[in-house]
Amino acid sequence: MYIHSVTSANSKSQKLHFMNGSKSLRSLSSAPVRRRLLTFKVCKCARNKTTYEVLDLWSSDTLLELKQKVAHKLKIKLSLKTFFLEAYDEISDKWENIDDLNSSLTLHKTKLRHGSFLAIRNRTEESSNNPSPRKSSSHTNESHELTLRLCKKPMIAEDYILININSSCTFGQLRKHAYAQFDRSSENQYIYRRNDDVWKQMKPDMDHKTLRELSFETNQLISVVYDNVLILKSRMEKDILQLKVCKTKLDQTTFEYLTIRSTDTLEQLKEKIVSKFSVSWRLTDFYLEMFDEENKKWEKIDDSNSFLTLQEAKLRHHSFLTIQRRTETPLNDQSSGKPRSHIKESDELILKLCEKPMCRENHIPINVNRLSTLRELRTQVYEKFNERPNNRSLYKRDPDGWTELKINMNSRTLADLSFESNQFI
Repeated sequence: MYIHSVTSANSKSQKLHFMNGSKSLRSLSSAPVRRRLLTFKVCKCARNKTTYEVLDLWSSDTLLELKQKVAHKLKIKLSLKTFFLEAYDEISDKWENIDDLNSSLTLHKTKLRHGSFLAIRNRTEESSNNPSPRKSSSHTNESHELTLRLCKKPMIAEDYILININSSCTFGQLRKHAYAQFDRSSENQYIYRRNDDVWKQMKPDMDHKTLRELSFETNQLISVVYDNVLILKSRMEKDILQLKVCKTKLDQTTFEYLTIRSTDTLEQLKEKIVSKFSVSWRLTDFYLEMFDEENKKWEKIDDSNSFLTLQEAKLRHHSFLTIQRRTETPLNDQSSGKPRSHIKESDELILKLCEKPMCRENHIPINVNRLSTLRELRTQVYEKFNERPNNRSLYKRDPDGWTELKINMNSRTLADLSFESNQFI
């Protein structure tokens, strides 16, 4: 009897296993859900679109996953419930709140566009366009946690310490806490806060005001002054350039300011212009001209060496710039005469960027056009790791092994170099 009962149990177990297996097979054989890769530009500081991190997600990912990845990318050490996301609508030229009440909603259903700018906002901040769905006006005066970025060196944004502080704390408490990080006294010392890519001085006479009253925002950059103030001001004037970008060469009265470091490169300047002014051309499709005040005429800026710094290119504070499209016909499209911006979707490549050098187990998908240059791909690749390409090589995986793509190939297109979709780099 004992043996019979065991056999019977095994039989039931096998039957159950078969049924579960069948169910699993049925689910696997169902039609796959189509998904596509979406790239977002996440503003590092509030709604400032000149400095951002690139984030890639699938259209099948959820709003919750989007917020998690944004928090990870920007190193925000706060609960996901304390902030919401905004997306910039280019058509209406407004920031729109993303309703995350249903956090399991996929990005496809939210209709977020590929290439959209995203910004983070605290739940208690009043949005200028559209209050957050979970926020009521009675909550706008509540305190909340802020994560601020304190520069390790005065006004050097690339290296910082994260500081968590409540918005109900006073500016005086923040000053004391910030200077304590460097074992220095805060007495009669200023703090500098970065707004819209410009550093603004905040004096000790604001000590009694709360951070909420002073409109501090999560992820904002701040800097202490532990060198001589005059030296620091001199350094600010030397390192920061404010350029005037004109809409047309014929009218210098209509322009927009662009703030950038003198140590940044010509390529970075063009990238900032593309980002800030929503230029649809590729970096290789246009060049810049600068107005020569002495000779009273426009001069072309030689960008043959795109890694030349603005200081080396002799750009001055308040220089007038304008954008000019190159008139040459692209080599790969001489017959049609179409500019590169009219390339078909079929020319898009999805490359697999190894997270660790030449290790194919983990990779990041990268969308790029096959008529892009190797220089453009290198810049995009090294940005993924928050690095500058400088003179570094890139490697691609061919059937017979890894092939080095050297700097002297920079001007060649990916089509010329026989890149294919799903290739490892």
